[in-house]
Amino acid sequence: VTLNDGTEIELKENGEWKEIKDIKGIPSAIFPSTIKSYLQANYNNITVEKIEKESRGYKVELINNIDLEFDNNGKFVRIDP
Repeated sequence: VTLNDGTEIELKENGEWKEIKDIKGIPSAIFPSTIKSYLQANYNNITVEKIEKESRGYKVELINNIDLEFDNNGKFVRIDP
């Protein structure tokens, strides 16, 4: 689904979001609280352009080309090479 503002949302069959992409930035209200806290502490003021729910957790892509991986509980795992 592409919204009028250009935001792209990919949905699962059950209607939950699977992936959200917006080069203008994704609102932090979308993120689980643990991911939101990690981003505020380590990447404050850096725009998140994509978040993806995967079977093993979350993948977050920042506007500066850093990709972060989190587990299903939102705990930071690693920077994706």
